[in-house]
Amino acid sequence: MAFITNYNFKRIYANPETVGKGLMMENCEELLYPNQVIDWFSDLEATRLFLCKILLLEPGHALFTQMIHQKWLKIYTPADDFRHATKPKAPSYHVNKACEGLHQPFRDFELPVGFVEIYGEAGVTRFRKWLNSVDKDGQKPFDVFEHNPERFKIKCEALWARVSWHSVLLERKENSGVHVFHYSTVEEIHGYINYLMEQYTQWLNNVLNNTERKAVETFKRRSTQKGLSFPGMDNQALNKLMATFQREFKNRMTNALLAYYYKVAEKNHSDDVNKEVLEHLGFKPCGHQDCSLHKLSLADF
Repeated sequence: MAFITNYNFKRIYANPETVGKGLMMENCEELLYPNQVIDWFSDLEATRLFLCKILLLEPGHALFTQMIHQKWLKIYTPADDFRHATKPKAPSYHVNKACEGLHQPFRDFELPVGFVEIYGEAGVTRFRKWLNSVDKDGQKPFDVFEHNPERFKIKCEALWARVSWHSVLLERKENSGVHVFHYSTVEEIHGYINYLMEQYTQWLNNVLNNTERKAVETFKRRSTQKGLSFPGMDNQALNKLMATFQREFKNRMTNALLAYYYKVAEKNHSDDVNKEVLEHLGFKPCGHQDCSLHKLSLADF
């Protein structure tokens, strides 16, 4: 069996090119959450949530095998624009739940303006290799940046002097989904979902006027909130209204439901997934020694 982080679980999405040929959720919101109906999602958005729920909680579901082999789900991996220090890569799965790679933070930063234009993509590749190689002083430059940014910038200015390193800032995010959702138990997530529903009802009934309320009810299921029009509202006000709904309610509810599935799986000790299933989705095996040694020990004993 294999394990993934909450953050990478959130990167799984429903593939519109394949899922519509075999399944599309239509007014089936009761399948997403057992405690109440949440009718905010488009068919594709609801399908993604439902399939993610099956992936972690219902491996015996009649649709499970079909979902995997027809590639209804995919993992999102951004294209490399060669403007960041860390190369985008397919996420990893781990065969050892104690693997250090499951808990390592994500580190990245935007390269100085003009770096790829001056040094080219090959130059970015060389910089990335240097960044993660042990230097003469026995440290990786990436580690130096984290603990002594000024010293790191001096090193960079000596080697890549044709760009300015003054404003480069390190981005660091803790792993294991900590920065994705901050509630640690199933009960807390239930409470948060109830809170979101109450806040939405209050916003809809007490803050919005009648026209705005009807507009939200009309467009709340839309995956994209651009290019809308509604009688009695100018387009700019409508776009702002729906952007508020998307940001304050819909996105947060999506994260809450995904976190709910993940936490229920943890609680039931079913937060592991068959590694062949994850490879079908686009995950790669972890290269950390914790997982490599774990695989060797399983084979040896």
